[in-house]
Amino acid sequence: MRIEIDDELCELHGQCAAVAPQVFELTDDTVEYPREVPPDHEGPVRTAVKVCPQLAISLAEG
Repeated sequence: MRIEIDDELCELHGQCAAVAPQVFELTDDTVEYPREVPPDHEGPVRTAVKVCPQLAISLAEG
């Protein structure tokens, strides 16, 4: 499963980093994250998708 963040929508609220800090890291002007969801962090990543206030995060198969 692949993480996708729409840079046009993302406003760096940091909710993703709050619920899945082992996957998402905020920098001054972007969110750093692995392209593939680490298998042992799938639950927190799914939560991050749900809590993003801008709906900027999505998951894609493959």
